[in-house]
Amino acid sequence: MGFKGCKQTEESKRKISEGRLKRKQELGYLNSPETREKISQTHLGKKATQETKDKMSLAKKGKVPKNIVLFLKKAHEVVKPKGELSYHWKGDKVGYGGLHDWIRKQLGTPQKCVRCGTTEAKRYEWCNISGEYTRDLSDWERLCVSCHRKEGFEKEEYVSWGKGSHIQMNTGRTHIRKGQRLSPETEFKKGQIPWNKGKKGVMKAWNKGLDMKTREIKKT
Repeated sequence: MGFKGCKQTEESKRKISEGRLKRKQELGYLNSPETREKISQTHLGKKATQETKDKMSLAKKGKVPKNIVLFLKKAHEVVKPKGELSYHWKGDKVGYGGLHDWIRKQLGTPQKCVRCGTTEAKRYEWCNISGEYTRDLSDWERLCVSCHRKEGFEKEEYVSWGKGSHIQMNTGRTHIRKGQRLSPETEFKKGQIPWNKGKKGVMKAWNKGLDMKTREIKKT
């Protein structure tokens, strides 16, 4: 007499569960390697039909496997190595950005400048005192942006791109002083005829009559 159609009682289910759990604790597995090999050989070469695949997919939809939940829980419980024990630790070969990130983690982000004492600046930065950029925490100080830039210019870490230039370029256009010559080869020569002389009314703007939104000629 088979078990087809028979349902296990809650007590039977509990006993089966406890027995399987005890076997796994004692042997380290539920089925022996020989049994797993037999099960593998039995299913070898068999392919599920598309109908069976659809049924399996529908049955599992919206459900999270218990082993995945257990795996994620254990993964979060593992203490990850930090500092010099980290797998990504580069020591003294760390780059500029990586070193500043490490300094922020070690010293935090105090909202006060040690130079001018302000606490109302919009931004503060860590400044290396010696300029050697090492991991020595005593070699760093917290400055506001204004004091940090002044420090950089004093140490000649920053060089103004317009330093030594005789042309004022801080307003977005070039200012040429009276009598100043920028390029004798390309400057306008005395007595030279302008290229557009006599062409008034002949030439027209490329976008004249053009609708800038549709890029089509406006109908008149």
